[in-house]
Formats: sequence, C-alpha cells, structure tokens
Amino acid sequence: MMEKLLNKSYCPLPFKEIYADHDGNYKLCCHATITKKAVVNETLPFDWFFSDYLEDVRQKMIEGEILSECNKCTLMEKYGSSHRHTAIKSHGLKSDIEKVRLKLRINGSACNLACYMCHPYNSSERRKEFKAIWGKNIDDYFSTNYDNDPSKVKFSMWDVPIKRNNWNDIVNNILDNIHLIDNIHMTGGEPLQLPRHWELVDKIPSEFAKNIKLTYDSNITKLNYKNHHILDLKDKFGDIFIGCSADHYGKKLEYMRYPIDHKVFEENLKFVAKNFRYSLNITVALLNINDLEEIVEYYNNLGITNIYYGVLTVPRILSIRNVSDKHKKIFNEKYSHSKYHLILSELNKPIYNKNWYDVFSDYMNKLYGHRNLDWESTFDVKSYCS
Repeated sequence: MMEKLLNKSYCPLPFKEIYADHDGNYKLCCHATITKKAVVNETLPFDWFFSDYLEDVRQKMIEGEILSECNKCTLMEKYGSSHRHTAIKSHGLKSDIEKVRLKLRINGSACNLACYMCHPYNSSERRKEFKAIWGKNIDDYFSTNYDNDPSKVKFSMWDVPIKRNNWNDIVNNILDNIHLIDNIHMTGGEPLQLPRHWELVDKIPSEFAKNIKLTYDSNITKLNYKNHHILDLKDKFGDIFIGCSADHYGKKLEYMRYPIDHKVFEENLKFVAKNFRYSLNITVALLNINDLEEIVEYYNNLGITNIYYGVLTVPRILSIRNVSDKHKKIFNEKYSHSKYHLILSELNKPIYNKNWYDVFSDYMNKLYGHRNLDWESTFDVKSYCS
C-alpha cells in the first residue's frame, strides 16, 4: 500500500485534518479549492470528516486520481515542490484514519494587526482599514481563483461570526469526539486574544488535554487575555507549539505587520522561545525576497534559530512570481538550499500579468498613503522586478 501512495495525487491531510475557513467552508486543507459546499453552520466537524464525499476523496487519492480541489499544489508541482509534499514529509503516508488534527476558524477573526498581505476576512483591523480605502471591493487583489482553476470560487471579505448556538453545537461535537483528536491548530484573527479560544481550551477535559498538542499561529504581540496567560496552557496540555509570525525585523517588520512594535515583538519572541516549542514563521513575498539571509542572521543573533518559510500566493500582485527573469536566476542560485523549496516553486511561476506592477504600486501607494508611510524608500522592489 505504501508504494501505491507515492503517486501525484495522494496527500495525508484528508486522512488527518478537519479544516474550515472564516466563511465557514470546509475544505480538504487550507490550500484547497472548494468543490463540495459544506459549512460549519449546517454540518458538524466530524460529520464532515466521515462524510461520503471525504471517503470518496480519500479513495481517489489512494488510486492516484488528480483532484480539482488540489489545483494549487498541482500547479506548484509544475515548478517544484508543493504543500502536498510538505504534508507527506510531516505526516507520512496514511491510508487509514487514526488521530485527527482540528484547524477550524470558529473562534472569530479579531486581530490587533493589519498585515499588508492578510486577507481581510482574517483580521478585524485589516477589514477596517481596507473598507476605509477601498470599500468592499477586493476582486483586483484577493481573487481566490488560482491559475488553471476553473471552479470560480470566491470568498466574502466580511467575516460573519458563528452564532453562539452553532458554536456550542460545534464544540459539543468536538468534545464528543475528543478521544480522536491529537492536535488542535489555533488560528484567528489573533487566537490568544479571542474569548472563544480560551473558552474552548477550558472546556477540554484534563484527561484528554494531556494527550493533545496545541499549535498556534500568533503574532505574539500580547501573551495574556484578561485573567488568562499563555503559560496557563503548559500544565494542562501535552504539548504546545507556537508559530510566531514575523516577515522581517525592525522598521520593515513594522511596515509589513502594521502597527506592530518590533521591540515588544522581540521581547515576547524570546519569552516564547524560552518557554515553548516554537518557530519563527516568515511569509516570503515581494517585500522580503531579497532579505531572507539578512533576516535569518538578525534573529539568529537574538538566539532564535528555528525558522520556517511559507510563501505568499495571494494576492498575486505581492507574489515573488513577479520577479524579473534576471533576478529569478539570481534567487534560484541564492536560495538553492532545500529549506527554500516552496519559495522556488512560487518564484518560478510566470508573472501574474504584464500590468501587474501598475496594480501592485497602486495598491501599495493607497495602503501606505492611508498609513502616512513611505514604502518606496523602505522596500526597493523595483530593482529586482525590472
């Protein structure tokens, strides 16, 4: 069976993960396209996970059938590695359902930052700023239709919180199946600042919590919420892993993850690194592609050595695919190490379209004009895109 799973379709995530986005849509994973409409307000998490649809998906993957839901990874693999490859490396080859990881965006999207690349439905501050500049029109920037993807799926930019009775039903379904769960991936918004996040972790019985790993995507700008503190989690849960989001350092970090205070971030990062398993998560895009080695050196000097690289694909105007052919060759040599494999897959895609820089600069001018910040003197994007 294991040899059979080494095909171009198989991915362990449909065997391992229950994922739902801020629109309440269930997906095979956070990168997948929606072809089967199912939402958390109508279908409970474990009903989705054991549905006929997912059973069919799993069987098709075992048989090696290429799925339209997986177009993003299929496209990435034309140019190199993909998220599917990363999942196989992380979880191995699984043909049976064992323990399950939850990644449900059910606790809200309140966030104290408005990161320049964040989809507005993931951050309340981002929505406020986006609405002030563009209203509700996001089609020019946040189209979720990837290249060669015929599904024409679009998301709302306005996150609608799950009603209390629906949230209670979802949590009860989780608690009824808590024996099947070995990992709960907390994301937001900023998860540590979400009341429902703390309510959920408080509801999990200690006898099960000791066997569960909590994984966080956090900007770590605040480590406490009212009478809760991040250290409270250590005694109850079996393992805690905190992914600390930072795309740069100093002034550039403050521009990219606006309005973060980089000094507060660094102090909290050192605290997290001392007390928890962690990674420093760098999302690679146009504004930092030229600085990755410099960023690593900076954080290494702070004692931060566990660094993970993700890659931005949407908005496509911010993607490193738009680097000039000359600099693609330079970056391919510069980042030839295997730890950069996802970066090169995105880098080597063709540019978004011939007018991408006009759209990019218009976006940046309006965004940073609203913030009264001069992005062009801070990020020399044009030097490696022309």
